[in-house]
Amino acid sequence: MISFLSTQVTYITTSRMPNHQPPSSPKQKQHHRHRHHHHNNRTPQRQQAIKRPDAVIFPPDPQETGPEVVDRIYRSFGLTDQFPVECLDFVNSLLEKDPCSDTSASNLIDYTKAPFITIDNDNSMDLDQAMWICYTNEIHENGIFPSASKVAESDGSPKYILVSYAVADGAYFVPALSPLFQFALRKGGSSFYLPGKSIPMLPRQLSENVMSLNEGVKRRALIFDMYLNAADGSTAKTNYCWGVIQSRWKGSYREVDEYYHACDVKDIQQHAFTDPTCEFTETLDLLRKVGQMRRQLAAQRDVVDYNRGESSYVTLSGDGKQLIFSKSVRYMTELYNEQISLLCNSEGANILFQMDEEEEASSGTGEDGEENNKDIVHPIFRVQNGPREEQVKVLEAVIMNTLKANGIDDIRWSWNKEKTPIGPYLATLRAHQQQLKQKTGINSEEDRRWTSALCVIERQAMITNVAASFSATPEDGHHSLKMTHYARFSSPMRELVGCFTHKELWEGHTGSFSSVRLTSQSDIALRNKVIRAARRSKAMQKKLSGALFLHMLNVTFYKELKERRLNRRTVYKGILMGMDFSEKRNKSRRCYVRLEDPTIEVKVFGEDLDYHFGCRYGPKGETYGRRGSAVAIAPKPGSLADDAEDDEMPPTFQAGQRVTIRVADYAQFYGQTSRSRWIFIMNLDEEEVPEGEMTKTDYEEAPKRISRTSLLRNSVVDRDLMQDLLMTEEEDASDDVSSVELE
Repeated sequence: MISFLSTQVTYITTSRMPNHQPPSSPKQKQHHRHRHHHHNNRTPQRQQAIKRPDAVIFPPDPQETGPEVVDRIYRSFGLTDQFPVECLDFVNSLLEKDPCSDTSASNLIDYTKAPFITIDNDNSMDLDQAMWICYTNEIHENGIFPSASKVAESDGSPKYILVSYAVADGAYFVPALSPLFQFALRKGGSSFYLPGKSIPMLPRQLSENVMSLNEGVKRRALIFDMYLNAADGSTAKTNYCWGVIQSRWKGSYREVDEYYHACDVKDIQQHAFTDPTCEFTETLDLLRKVGQMRRQLAAQRDVVDYNRGESSYVTLSGDGKQLIFSKSVRYMTELYNEQISLLCNSEGANILFQMDEEEEASSGTGEDGEENNKDIVHPIFRVQNGPREEQVKVLEAVIMNTLKANGIDDIRWSWNKEKTPIGPYLATLRAHQQQLKQKTGINSEEDRRWTSALCVIERQAMITNVAASFSATPEDGHHSLKMTHYARFSSPMRELVGCFTHKELWEGHTGSFSSVRLTSQSDIALRNKVIRAARRSKAMQKKLSGALFLHMLNVTFYKELKERRLNRRTVYKGILMGMDFSEKRNKSRRCYVRLEDPTIEVKVFGEDLDYHFGCRYGPKGETYGRRGSAVAIAPKPGSLADDAEDDEMPPTFQAGQRVTIRVADYAQFYGQTSRSRWIFIMNLDEEEVPEGEMTKTDYEEAPKRISRTSLLRNSVVDRDLMQDLLMTEEEDASDDVSSVELE
């Protein structure tokens, strides 16, 4: 979830750091001599092994309000919600005429009698899609509605379910070569989102007003009438047209989920949606039915339904002043709505692909001897390659070794890609885990081991996938969705790709370009620009989200640095999700820890483990792939100090273990702010300490022994803390220094 910037470190070759102050008091001199003695007795391997930051600094105290932070992040990337005059003039020209009666671009079919609804987040204002779903026994032409909207499901008569999906008309409102299209292309080809404020791709007069499919008003839309077989939800036929709709209700995922819950507990007598006068009850009921059937079809195609578990997202506080972490809630309605959107995008892609194929087939010399080189349709597809063979082998190895490390029978439960696709395999593991919970109880030792191992395996399976991208050809389709053709039609107000695919569908439908200035060559060049802009926009949103998370880490962890005594800092519990420990040059060694609260993933770097435990950590066993994925790490032989005691041996860490972390420091490497990051001390959770190695009492004492070793290592924070301790001793000779030593 969190993507830290890569960092670099330097080797310790002397006992001093830059800006090191010579000792002044007798006790400091005694400590200084002892420190030098310790360093001089290190083995050469140890002197070359331990890495550390160039400098340790305190981050700026984040006092900005939430909206100020969001504005600052947007400004830092040159993003603004302002539009040039020519764009606003173009919008005003659209507003001067009624889009719903303008047939210059296409003939519009009246769908206003159909009870469309929109379902989105509670605070959404830019409504791209609306839907109307009903039973029917016939496949109708566009605009000819079933004579009886409600067909009793119990009589077994309905053959089809009509899913009519209306999408805001991107081709009409954002025509190619218009000032609005060209500015969106330069701006990044997408809307950008942070909590409390978005940077819209289009002026809000369009995206939140005349183009948005708002409740109770007529709106122009591209409409897909998708007829599904009532028995299993498979596609029977899809028609498309341009028309006018009038949404009956602006709903939210939360409200629809509440309705479904009321239906499940038989508490719907007083629910407004069950009123006989409610026009869209059938749509809500069939949305769940269609969503479930389409999810089942996806499972049959071996589409992986990842269990992402609980996670935290950033939002504004209730008063709108501060940014906070909040637990994410995934509504089932979102999953059902997602299936309708996927259906529309795949059907639209199939239509574009067929148009393109027919164009190519008809090119050449006709019967009359005339050349026919019609080249109008230039689709954009969303594609995703499957993982490389090397990545699949890494996944297999990590799964097997994670099971072993967590005491689970790897012979029985390991994944064999030749026999079982990854989707059904993960479903089998989840089913067994649920059975264990019922049998042994939640939080039993066996349940904890299975829960931790499954978290690691799910994460590894997700990161094995290759990122999707946009392409002029369908290539090998979309691997994760298991679709031959997939495009983006459903978000024309948020993605310029959507406006372009709308344009291509209209041009393929009419057999002519939408502008006299367009030619085959210029349209292909425009498509390439749109694809590049789409790729840039994905990267930009990732940077925005990354900057926001870095700020949230500062907000969360900065208060810890104000507590100078490490043993009083907050202990964050989590699961060690994975490790990359490549021994190749310039490759950072890192561990990935998913915290329990907030539910985010942070990185603990190998050099920080080296520094705090006084050794060199390396992989225990094999590593896999280019990143050196490891399942366990341990101190490398010979990297410990010669005088290290047995009871001070640093711990071995393995994927799936419950661990704790504390904030140790904040480091800026080589004086570059962009390379700053948090430094954490990671240790085993008490319940994870191997039996026989340490008793509970021993484990509680171990951090103090480790801290005494740590104080010999000339950290800026350690040195300042040592001075505080010495001053405390001078003020009160009876004060027990050990009670405030670092953990």
